[in-house]
Amino acid sequence: MATTLLNETVTAGLQQVDWNFPRSTTLRDSIHSLHWFPGNFIPDIPGYLVQLLSTKDMLVADPFCGSGTTGVEAFRLGRRAWMSDVNRAALLIAAGKLAIFKNGNITGELIKFAMSISRELPFRSLCQPLEEIGTCLELSGWFHADTLSQLQSIWTQIESVGCAETRAALTMVFSDTLFACASTLHSKTSTGGTRRHHWGWIADNVKPDPPVWHNAERIFRERLNKAIEISSRIDRPLAAVPLVQFEDCRSLSLGSDSVDLV
Repeated sequence: MATTLLNETVTAGLQQVDWNFPRSTTLRDSIHSLHWFPGNFIPDIPGYLVQLLSTKDMLVADPFCGSGTTGVEAFRLGRRAWMSDVNRAALLIAAGKLAIFKNGNITGELIKFAMSISRELPFRSLCQPLEEIGTCLELSGWFHADTLSQLQSIWTQIESVGCAETRAALTMVFSDTLFACASTLHSKTSTGGTRRHHWGWIADNVKPDPPVWHNAERIFRERLNKAIEISSRIDRPLAAVPLVQFEDCRSLSLGSDSVDLV
């Protein structure tokens, strides 16, 4: 009888949802807005399903986690979250989001890092070969030489950060900066609109021709300031720390009968 009533409650809950979620979107001040990712869905969808199909402290698993929308929403709602994917770029983003959620001191750490970045990052000497500054020659096809020099300086500073969670959040911000710095200027979509992202170019290995100079320091700082602002307003849950794994769904490390919701 209890199972029947539960099934009826779940069915009723699913039937009354407008799955178009009118007027819903990933808000600009949401943690999910910190890094663009192709094909992700609005947080409302996993958020609603997690609340309907699980209770607090249950384990929610997402073996195709992408940028971590489901896992972050599950964690925010007090569930235990387990995420995996074989896309390392996606895991980088998911780990960065969760780092901001997990560490109550991270806002101060990000502010400290922002203050430590010089506003006049060095440009590469035009006569200095890329190999002499320890940069992969392949990157010269994606980034203007002076932009690349700024990026290298920022990355060197990120690598020196001791706290793993702060470093994960900064790496996510840096990744989003890389996409912006690899773009051409005023590029259009197939319908004539202004292209807002450049994931497709990178995934298809379509390099900007020629690489355009971008102020990497300014772009990184803008994104870092946004992360600081969002981090400062987050209500951090008390749920167990989520796991983000690089795993193939055909051979997961999860134990049998250990998951409450997939």
